[in-house]
Amino acid sequence: LGDGWALAYLLEDSGCLEVRRGRHVRALRLTGAAAAIRQAIGAPLSPREADKLQAELAPAREELGEAGESGATSEGLTMSLEQAIEYALRDHE
Repeated sequence: LGDGWALAYLLEDSGCLEVRRGRHVRALRLTGAAAAIRQAIGAPLSPREADKLQAELAPAREELGEAGESGATSEGLTMSLEQAIEYALRDHE
Protein backbone atom coordinates (compact mmCIF):
# COMPACT_ATOMS: atom_id res chain seq x y z
CA LEU A 1 0.00 0.00 0.00
CA GLY A 2 2.80 2.42 0.78
CA ASP A 3 0.60 4.95 2.55
CA GLY A 4 0.76 4.32 6.28
CA TRP A 5 -1.12 7.48 7.14
CA ALA A 6 -4.14 6.48 5.04
CA LEU A 7 -4.05 2.93 6.37
CA ALA A 8 -3.97 4.16 9.97
CA TYR A 9 -6.89 6.46 9.23
CA LEU A 10 -8.90 3.61 7.68
CA LEU A 11 -8.19 1.33 10.65
CA GLU A 12 -9.32 4.07 13.04
CA ASP A 13 -12.52 4.60 11.05
CA SER A 14 -13.12 0.84 11.01
CA GLY A 15 -12.61 0.76 14.76
CA CYS A 16 -15.20 3.50 15.25
CA LEU A 17 -17.65 1.57 13.09
CA GLU A 18 -17.05 -1.55 15.15
CA VAL A 19 -17.92 0.37 18.33
CA ARG A 20 -21.28 1.24 16.78
CA ARG A 21 -21.74 -2.44 15.93
CA GLY A 22 -21.04 -3.38 19.55
CA ARG A 23 -17.82 -5.20 18.68
CA HIS A 24 -15.66 -3.50 21.26
CA VAL A 25 -12.65 -5.81 21.38
CA ARG A 26 -12.37 -5.65 17.60
CA ALA A 27 -12.66 -1.85 17.71
CA LEU A 28 -9.77 -1.52 20.14
CA ARG A 29 -7.60 -4.01 18.28
CA LEU A 30 -8.08 -2.05 15.05
CA THR A 31 -7.30 1.28 16.65
CA GLY A 32 -4.33 -0.26 18.46
CA ALA A 33 -3.00 -1.43 15.09
CA ALA A 34 -3.53 2.08 13.73
CA ALA A 35 -1.59 3.54 16.65
CA ALA A 36 1.31 1.18 15.92
CA ILE A 37 1.38 2.31 12.30
CA ARG A 38 1.29 5.97 13.34
CA GLN A 39 4.19 5.37 15.74
CA ALA A 40 6.19 3.61 13.04
CA ILE A 41 5.78 6.39 10.48
CA GLY A 42 5.96 9.28 12.94
CA ALA A 43 2.46 10.58 12.20
CA PRO A 44 0.59 11.02 15.49
CA LEU A 45 -2.99 12.19 15.60
CA SER A 46 -3.49 15.87 16.23
CA PRO A 47 -4.89 16.68 19.70
CA ARG A 48 -8.28 17.35 18.12
CA GLU A 49 -8.26 14.05 16.21
CA ALA A 50 -7.11 12.16 19.31
CA ASP A 51 -9.92 13.65 21.38
CA LYS A 52 -12.47 12.74 18.72
CA LEU A 53 -11.17 9.17 18.50
CA GLN A 54 -11.20 8.76 22.28
CA ALA A 55 -14.80 9.98 22.39
CA GLU A 56 -15.76 7.47 19.71
CA LEU A 57 -14.04 4.65 21.61
CA ALA A 58 -15.53 5.56 25.00
CA PRO A 59 -18.34 2.96 24.84
CA ALA A 60 -15.80 0.21 24.13
CA ARG A 61 -13.56 1.30 27.01
CA GLU A 62 -16.53 1.48 29.37
CA GLU A 63 -17.82 -1.94 28.32
CA LEU A 64 -14.46 -3.72 28.57
CA GLY A 65 -12.98 -1.94 31.56
CA GLU A 66 -9.34 -1.00 31.97
CA ALA A 67 -7.95 -4.53 31.74
CA GLY A 68 -10.03 -5.42 28.68
CA GLU A 69 -9.16 -2.17 26.96
CA SER A 70 -5.47 -2.64 27.65
CA GLY A 71 -5.47 -6.22 26.42
CA ALA A 72 -7.33 -5.51 23.18
CA THR A 73 -5.28 -2.41 22.42
CA SER A 74 -2.04 -4.28 23.12
CA GLU A 75 -3.08 -7.04 20.71
CA GLY A 76 -3.55 -4.41 18.02
CA LEU A 77 -0.26 -2.72 18.81
CA THR A 78 1.64 -5.98 18.28
CA MET A 79 0.08 -6.79 14.89
CA SER A 80 2.29 -6.56 11.85
CA LEU A 81 1.07 -4.41 9.00
CA GLU A 82 -0.04 -7.52 7.12
CA GLN A 83 -1.84 -8.91 10.17
CA ALA A 84 -3.66 -5.61 10.71
CA ILE A 85 -4.86 -5.54 7.10
CA GLU A 86 -5.95 -9.18 7.22
CA TYR A 87 -7.75 -8.62 10.53
CA ALA A 88 -9.54 -5.55 9.21
CA LEU A 89 -10.71 -7.42 6.13
CA ARG A 90 -12.14 -10.32 8.14
CA ASP A 91 -15.67 -9.58 9.24
CA HIS A 92 -16.30 -11.94 12.09
CA GLU A 93 -15.96 -12.36 15.84
